[in-house]
Amino acid sequence: MSVWVWIWAYAILLSIVSPEQLKYLWGDAINDPLVLSPDGNPYPWELSAEVAAGQLRQARSFGRRGGTNELLSPSETREILLRTLKFQEDGLPPQLIFEENNSSRGQGRWKRRVDDSEGDVNGTMMSTNNNSLNNEHNGCAPSRLCQSTYNTTAPLFGMSLTSGKPITIVQKFPDLLQQVVFQVCKSSDCDVIQGECVQTFIPYLFLVLPLGPVSITGQDYVLVESGCTCQPRYSKKYLNPPLPFIQPIN
Repeated sequence: MSVWVWIWAYAILLSIVSPEQLKYLWGDAINDPLVLSPDGNPYPWELSAEVAAGQLRQARSFGRRGGTNELLSPSETREILLRTLKFQEDGLPPQLIFEENNSSRGQGRWKRRVDDSEGDVNGTMMSTNNNSLNNEHNGCAPSRLCQSTYNTTAPLFGMSLTSGKPITIVQKFPDLLQQVVFQVCKSSDCDVIQGECVQTFIPYLFLVLPLGPVSITGQDYVLVESGCTCQPRYSKKYLNPPLPFIQPIN
């Protein structure tokens, strides 16, 4: 079965809606494989497959020496990313999330918690439950002041944090699919208090082309939307916000 058949079959199976346009990422190996780079070039699937094959050979060689680990499918990886974000937002201890991810791939009590929780695991982080104050908080202000949406993506292109130039993110379905979870602001105004919702970012490490300068395997950093925070209206604001920023390093 060809790579293209795998790509379209997987997209239909998951019924994934194409992610919102992100600031420093373009395309999606599952949902938007034909996107052009910021420079107008198509994705180099053959070259990416060659680089991915080399990485996979090294990984398998290491696995034979140290014990072979089962490779997670793209759908399992996506589920873990979304579930972990949901539980983190719910304030669960990271150790409990790690234990569950390592034990039963998200089945059991954690999966039931997701199914029973407010909202779904592929959608919206609400600032309040059902748009009203939750009774269990006794009418107190909600923990989130800005609404946000979240999903996963397997980006094809990004903007290098170290060089400020467009780079190609290595993707090979299904063996080396570099997925990330992103979280973007859904509203511009804060709830409960007067203020502005501000997008936050976090650097993610990707295997890229041309090979990046961050590690010997050719990785580089790209900023990914990581959440939405409330900036009170009368608080001190930065004249030049520290993020997002990308400045070439000479």
